[in-house]
Amino acid sequence: VCRRFARALGGISTAALFNRLAFESPGFRDLLGKNVLLIGRLEDTNPTSIDGGKGQLARLSIDPEACVDKVDAFKTLIKLDPDHKESWEENLDWLRDVFQRAQKLGKPLYNEVLLLQKPGESKVEMAKRLPEGLVKIAEDFGPYGHFYKTQVPVLWVEENGKITKISSPKTIRATAEAMAQAVDRPMLLLSAAVDFEQYAAQYGIVADLFAGPMCGRAYFKEAFTAEATKDWDSLETSFRKIALSRIQQIKNLARIVSKPWWH
Repeated sequence: VCRRFARALGGISTAALFNRLAFESPGFRDLLGKNVLLIGRLEDTNPTSIDGGKGQLARLSIDPEACVDKVDAFKTLIKLDPDHKESWEENLDWLRDVFQRAQKLGKPLYNEVLLLQKPGESKVEMAKRLPEGLVKIAEDFGPYGHFYKTQVPVLWVEENGKITKISSPKTIRATAEAMAQAVDRPMLLLSAAVDFEQYAAQYGIVADLFAGPMCGRAYFKEAFTAEATKDWDSLETSFRKIALSRIQQIKNLARIVSKPWWH
């Protein structure tokens, strides 16, 4: 799937994030294109859960030293609950170490953070914690990495077939402004599993505060369930049909409104 999607992008993205199964496969760089920044995901998708799921500890799937010749940049992900101090401190130490290693290797690190859902917490309850939680995470974790990849509060949540309004555009904007004050790195907006229609709205609200988008599933997830998708070839066709126009839409907005990352 990763190889097909890399080929289908056709160089439209300025950067692309892939896991080790992709970037370690033969000829992957040629599929992606020489002018696309290849970002390698370092973290294991199964972090260590502690204290009954109240905290998670990030860990590496691959060491940066082991893939430095295969990628142009590194990416880590940490899921955090500001109320769980043990995992908070351990993840800070972990991130500091990975950042120092990336600096020694001369490759940029994209530091991605997400708010961790508490055990038994609904999506709606978690979403209501985003404004305060994201700012706290930015204050402590923003100083590490060369780029800061984060979410913003959501406009709505769909849960159990019900759509619940969560945050206003004003709240989203205020949260992004507070994060921008705390983070002296270029910020990139992730989608955090929202649909494209919501991601496009979120990005429009904060585009001038962020250096650019860094979105995945919101661009293409419908390709897997599209009626036309029957096999690998048709999946690639569905990806092209669904994702490329969305990528171009956000790319155009970023080019016009967002501040270049080197400023």
